[in-house]
Formats: sequence, C-alpha cells, structure tokens
Amino acid sequence: MDFFNIADRDKLLLAEKIVTTLQELCPGWLPIRFTEAIQKYRTNTSIPQDTTNNLLKEALTSDLQEVNERLEQEQKSLLLCFDTFEIIEENPAIVVLSETSTFPDTYQCEHIKVLMAGRNALDWEHPNWKGREEEVQIVPLHPFSREETAAFIDGYLTDPAVDQMDREQLLALYQRTEGRPILIGLIVDALNNHLLTIDDLVKIPVHEFEGRLVSQINSLAKPMNWIVLFMAHVYHRFNLALLQHILSQANELPIGPLLNADELASQLAQLSFIRRAANSDDFVLHDEMRRLITIYCWEPLDPDHRFRKELSRSVMNYYVRETEREVHGPTRQIYIIGILYHRLFLDVDDGLRYYQQYFRQALHLQQISFARLLLLEVHKFQQILSNHQRQQLLLGEAQLLQREERPAEALTLLTELKSGTESIDKGSVYWLRLLQEQGKCYLKLSNFVEAAACFMQLLERESIRHDQVWSIDILAHLGYAYLQMGEFEHALCYFEEGIALSKRQSKKSLGELHYADLLIGISEVYRQQGKREEALRRVKIAHMMHRQAFLEGQSGEIKIGNSLIQLGNVYLDGSDISRADQCFREAYDIYLRANYQEGVATAYNCLGVAQMAVGQLDLASQWFEKAKIASIELNREQYIISLNSLGHIQKQQDNKDEAIMLFEKAITLSAEAHKSYQQAESFINLAEISIRMRQTERAEHALQEARIIATKGNYLRLLGKIEELEGIYHFVMNDYTIAFQHFSEYCHYMAQYNQQEYHAAVREITDRLLGLPGNQITTLSQQLIANWHSYGLEKDYPEFIHACNEILDMEDR
Repeated sequence: MDFFNIADRDKLLLAEKIVTTLQELCPGWLPIRFTEAIQKYRTNTSIPQDTTNNLLKEALTSDLQEVNERLEQEQKSLLLCFDTFEIIEENPAIVVLSETSTFPDTYQCEHIKVLMAGRNALDWEHPNWKGREEEVQIVPLHPFSREETAAFIDGYLTDPAVDQMDREQLLALYQRTEGRPILIGLIVDALNNHLLTIDDLVKIPVHEFEGRLVSQINSLAKPMNWIVLFMAHVYHRFNLALLQHILSQANELPIGPLLNADELASQLAQLSFIRRAANSDDFVLHDEMRRLITIYCWEPLDPDHRFRKELSRSVMNYYVRETEREVHGPTRQIYIIGILYHRLFLDVDDGLRYYQQYFRQALHLQQISFARLLLLEVHKFQQILSNHQRQQLLLGEAQLLQREERPAEALTLLTELKSGTESIDKGSVYWLRLLQEQGKCYLKLSNFVEAAACFMQLLERESIRHDQVWSIDILAHLGYAYLQMGEFEHALCYFEEGIALSKRQSKKSLGELHYADLLIGISEVYRQQGKREEALRRVKIAHMMHRQAFLEGQSGEIKIGNSLIQLGNVYLDGSDISRADQCFREAYDIYLRANYQEGVATAYNCLGVAQMAVGQLDLASQWFEKAKIASIELNREQYIISLNSLGHIQKQQDNKDEAIMLFEKAITLSAEAHKSYQQAESFINLAEISIRMRQTERAEHALQEARIIATKGNYLRLLGKIEELEGIYHFVMNDYTIAFQHFSEYCHYMAQYNQQEYHAAVREITDRLLGLPGNQITTLSQQLIANWHSYGLEKDYPEFIHACNEILDMEDR
C-alpha cells in the first residue's frame, strides 16, 4: 500500500484491498461477514458513516480469525507493507476503519505484522503513537556513501553535456553534502536545470554550501520557482486543483507565464524532492525541503510575509470551500487543520479563536484524535504566543489528557500551571478553570476527598455563583464525589441544588439537559440506598427528557444510552433481569450507532452482570471478554471491571489459579492507571479467594494494601468489605472474639454507607452468632452491644442493638 496514491488513503478501499489480496493468497478463505457488510453499505448509503466503519471493522475482525488460525498452524505471518507514511503521519486515523483504532490496524489478528517506510522520525507525543514505543522497531537508513553518491548523480543526470566528475570533485561534493540524499538530489536538479556547473558547486565553501544550493530554487524558470515556494508554504497538501485556485487569486505574486496542467505536472515530477501520485493530481514536497526553502528562499524574498499572507488567504478560501462539500469525516478534519495553520500564520489571535472553537467541539463529541491534532498544529506557533496564550494552551492540553485516560499526567501539568499563578488573581477565570480541571482529575483518579475539596473551593467563589451553568457543573461533580465516598446525604443535597438552578436557566433546553443529568445522579444515590422505586422514577423521567432532547436536536443519542444503563442497573437491583437486559442491549445499539466505544465496553460489562445474576456464567464470560477486547486500549476503568468480573466467574467455577491471575492483573493495571478505588476493590477480590484457599500470607497482604488505599480515599463500602473479610478470616480460624470485633466494624461502616448494606450486615452477624456454641453467644453479643455504644450509633441505628438483645433474650430462655 502506497499512501502517495490517494486510493490507498481511503479506509474502505484499503480494507477491501487487504481482503482481495488475502483471498488470492488463501483461496479457501471466505470473508462472509465483511462481504455482506460492504454490500449493505454500497446499497444503503443512508447508513451513518461512523456506524458503517464500525460494522465493517467488526466484520473484518471476525472473518480474519480464520486466517489467524491458519497462520498459527502454518507458523507464518502476514506482512502488510505501507510506503510513504509521511503523507498521513499527521492524521493516521484516515486509514483505519474505527476512530478508536490506531494505525496500523491489525484487526486483532496477532499474526499480522507491518512494515512501514517514512522519511520522518515518529512523534511519540502523537496520539497514534503515545505509549507504543515497545511495539515499534526502528531501522534507520544511513546517509549515502561516496560510491552511492557518485552512482546517484551519475544515474539521474539527464544533460549529456555535463562532464563526468573526477575523483577530487566527487570528494569535494561528498564533504559538502555529508551524504545527505536531499542535498545530493538538489545537486542533480541544479545540474539538470543549468543553474550551476560542477565547478561552481565545488567552489562553494563548505559552511555556505547548504544555503547556496537551496537558494538556487529561486533561479528555476518561472513559474516553477514560485510553485515550489507555494508547496513549501501551503504545507499540508498540494494538487493541481489547489494550484489553479491559487493562480486565479494571487494578484500580487509575480508568477510569470502560466503552463498547462500537463506541463506543470511533468516539470514538477522531474525535481528530485517532489513526488507525484500515480493515479491523482497530488504532489508532495520532501519535509526537509520545506524547512530549507522557508529559511533560504522565502525569508530573503518575503521578509515581511506579504506574499505568504496573500498565499495563505487564497489557500484558506480553497479549504473553506472544500469543507462545505465534506460535511463529515476525516477529510474535512484535514481541511480544518489546514485552515487553522493558515489562520494562525495570518493572525495568531484569530487562529487561536478558530482553534478553541473546534478543540472544544472535538472534546464534546469525543473526537479525541482530532483534538490532539489541532493542539499539535498550534504547538508549531508556540514561539510567537504570549505567556497567557501558552497557559491557555496548556490548560487545554490538560483537558485533553483527561479524556485520553491520562489523568495523572493531566494533574501533573495542572499542578505546574498552578504553581506559576502567584501573580494571577485567584478569582480569575483562568485560575478557577485550573481548579475545576484539577478536581476532575482527582475524580478520575478516585481521589474523591481531594476532588470534593477542589469543587468546594470553586463553589465558594462569588463569580461562579453568578454563573448558573458553571455552578450546575460544579454541583454535579460535587454530588458525584460524595456519591462515590458513600456520603449519600451530601450527594443528594448537591444534586438537588443543581436541579433547582437548572430550573431557573434562561435557555429551557439547556436547563432540561442539566436537569436530566442531575436526576440520573439522584437515581444512583437512591439505588445505592436501596430505594429502588425512588431511583426508578427519577431515571425514567431523565430517560424521557434525553429522548425528547435528542428528537429536538438539542442533544446527542449517547445521553439516551447513559440513562438506559442507569435504568438497567435499577432493574437489575430489583431482580428484574429481563428488563435490565433489554435496557443494556438498547444502550449497546445506541453506542454502536454513535461509534462510542467506551459506551460499548460499558454495555458489554453490564450485559455480563445481567447474565451472572441468572447464573449463566458462560454467557456472562463471553460478554466480559467482549468488554475486555473493546476497552483494552480505550478505557482502563471498563477493562479492569471486565478483569475482575472474569475473575469472579473463574472463582465460582472453582478455577482458583485463573481467578488469582485475573485479580492480580487488575491490581497492576489499576495501579498503573492510578485507579485507586478499583485497585482497592481488586485487592479485596484477591484477599477473598486467598482466604478460601487458606493462603494466609497473601490474604493478609492484600487486605493490608486494600485498607491503606480505602482509608486514604474514605471508601466506606470498601472499608466495610475489608472488615467483613477480616472477620471471616478470623471466624474460620475459630478466633471468635477478634472476628466479631471486625464484624461490628463492618456494620459500623455499612451504617454510614447504605441502609440496605447495613441491614444485610446485621443479618450476617446474627446468623454467624446463632451458629456458635451456646457459651460463646452471650459474651459476644454483649461485646457487640458495647462496641455499638462506643460508636454512638445506638439512637440513629438501633436495629443492631435490637438484634443482639433478641439473641440475648433467646439465650436467657
């Protein structure tokens, strides 16, 4: 596949090319699902493009499993070769079927390997390559030797009048070029176009050679000299259609006599640093030449940027026209990036406004790769940005890092930015935004105490209190932080305050969206409190409002999927498995249509939980495996959930070693991703199975690690679970006094967390008490009552005392 050919840059045609070639190599292989999917796409063009791409990706991945098995059996690999990677290096997403995939896509076929050739070093900060250093083996091509230099010049000289170089001339040229192919090619161009002779070249001092040689481009015949300069400034892409547009508008540029398209194409193709695609009008300029031409040709010729600004305006007009034709998709994104570059070149303030518009939109629409590409484009102008503009840019980068599931890096960046704000008013919008983003990072890192502290600071600011939209956002995040800590009354208070504000918003539709989102938060509070009817009523209203907003074009369909997930969870808690399963499947369909892969992974995990609830462990395992595959490089949280869920299934099927392996992997990944809550939860899972296997040392270590994390994060439910397991461990060892001390602590935490969990804890303790020998029951019951009084909970939570007294009364009789 040669990316210089425009056809090879079409993601659908590229996938078809892989399939067609594979059929030639494997005659017995029938890509049934992919063939059906591509035919459906070609006959029904009304299917959304994102949905099509996702369906085709799934179909091809499924069909390739047979090829993968054959390669495994024959101990072979399939090698895909991609040439001219530099053409797509800024936006590799244009050639992969799914937006969530990275280039190169091997379609989950482990025996597919890739060889790619490109002129430029990989940018490890690019979203396509971030964190993938270990996947790539780089093989650099060294500069030409003296012999190769002589052979290249000899082979590409077209003018027979040029004398053959003698040994000294060759040595002189080799010293001046250092074997750099770009300069050796320029030597050939200069000789073929009679710009210099070999004698002229060897007389140029070594330290002046690069500049003097490159500047000869200005001496090319008109309009070729100008066209090469155009290509260097236009930068992103260049073809004859764009050239004709420039020539029709460039009134101030001294172009000279125009050539027809065929003559232009022929002369451009003869220059060593320009390539032309075999089946299109596209040309590409060597990246290194772009830098050299800017320094040695444009700067002396256009010191005040007057000519280049006119050129930028012309190119912008062309890109704007093209974006109107390309309403969606990666091609439109390429044009937007081109417009951004030239707007920044013309007026950096105007360019930054344009950047902010599309950057915020990309974040809102979950177009994370596109947002990263926009940010990279602005970074090229960093040297001319003011300090304030650089700070805003870094704040945007922190927001992007969060959405890239890199909250720890985002928090580090925000901390650095905050440390440099001594001279900035702590009530300024910039400082408040820093604090808000810091709170969101703490939420993603499961540091709910710190998150709540950030949002409380924000809520105390008068400027935020006057901004209703901002206030609602802060209240929603505060509610979520307290919800995760199990402090339901506080969570409910903030959610309801947000609802009151949303009702007063001037924009009715926006207020209703906030209202619906907050209702889902309230629904989750009631669900965790065991108040299922209250939870169900709230989420049903929210679901209806999200549907209405979608029909009116005020909201995306993803919000409907989110309310369906919550609705399904409420049904699941009420053991209405059929309705829960239906909700999860509807949400899955929505996420699939929207190509929202994080949602797809969430739906898979929910469907697995539903199947576990009815004892269908094999089906549940299949869903969790799907979730694991869907979330592996996309959403660590859902990936870790799938690992823990698979571990529980293995535990129930008595495959203890496999369960331990899954729980340990979940611990490692949650630590790497700074997911503290999930790390503590995974340690608890490991401790539970270790207790069953009587692996004392492992169980004690896991519980100790879980306790440290849960105490720091004030995770009440997990602290209660730790105490329960400690109690079970000592109970099994017949150490009843210590066991029931832990059981009373278990009840203590659950009383603070959740009435439903509290009542379940009381039942568990009374059941265990009643199973003891008679002489133990009285002493332990009295110990439990004394503990409860020491907590000061006898008035607010009397059920515990009543249960213990009933057991004592039974013993007295």
